[in-house]
Amino acid sequence: MTTGTTVTPTVRTQMQWPTGTTRIGTTTYQVFYKSEVNMGFNLLVTPRQSGGHMTVYLEHYYSGAWHQVTAQDCGGVYADGWYGYVRALKLFTSNDHYRIRGHYTPPAKGAQTGSVWSQWTYLTVHPG
Repeated sequence: MTTGTTVTPTVRTQMQWPTGTTRIGTTTYQVFYKSEVNMGFNLLVTPRQSGGHMTVYLEHYYSGAWHQVTAQDCGGVYADGWYGYVRALKLFTSNDHYRIRGHYTPPAKGAQTGSVWSQWTYLTVHPG
């Protein structure tokens, strides 16, 4: 009899093109400016396996709570385990707070890993 094990994967995040960071309370925010055009968010799933897909969740903080802006099913993860997401900075409200994270779902067949969430990454977008 053969038994299989499911490995819990990790999802590492990396912001693309921030101009710096700022601390608000105990949270570090990546800083972007609208003049930079786009914000990039990369996710790396390990262990790597073919198939599976990523969903990116973006939330906006206002009225004392986090509100979902989008939950975008982004499709398949590349063979090297990376997935890249780009969003136009003009879609963000200036000087407000946002957070973003990814959710990895393994392929339906032959999955060696379970699904997993990345950590939240916090950002703010300034005018200019």
